[in-house]
Amino acid sequence: MEIKAELLKPYTDEQRMEFIVEQNHNNGYEIRETEEALQALGYTEEEKEEQEQERIGNLQCTKRVFVLMLEQLGLDYFEKLEPAINANRQAKLEWELCVELQRKNPLLDQLASQFGITSKQLDDLFKFANNEITQEEFLNK
Repeated sequence: MEIKAELLKPYTDEQRMEFIVEQNHNNGYEIRETEEALQALGYTEEEKEEQEQERIGNLQCTKRVFVLMLEQLGLDYFEKLEPAINANRQAKLEWELCVELQRKNPLLDQLASQFGITSKQLDDLFKFANNEITQEEFLNK
């Protein structure tokens, strides 16, 4: 976290309250009081990106939705995906034993790369499956 704003001492009670309302309630920053100042702490861009990647990695979707979305990207399940899964013992075990797929599973990226599907497209597939983006946004990215 980094300091996003600071109110140096001395300050009035009214200034303190205005700072807290603006920085915490309105901007969502964490407030820390030191001997010298009142500080508003927020995440760096890198920390925000890491949090977003972790959030996306935890998204899940059913195998059914996954396959139907891949079909919309032009990947035929029976002709391409099923043979690729069957050719990889670990992928076959996970596919057959799971109910839902989790985005952060590295096997998904391995399989997708075989068919020219990018990591971003997989992210968007899971976002669509979780109603975070529209089907149009998913297909046009």
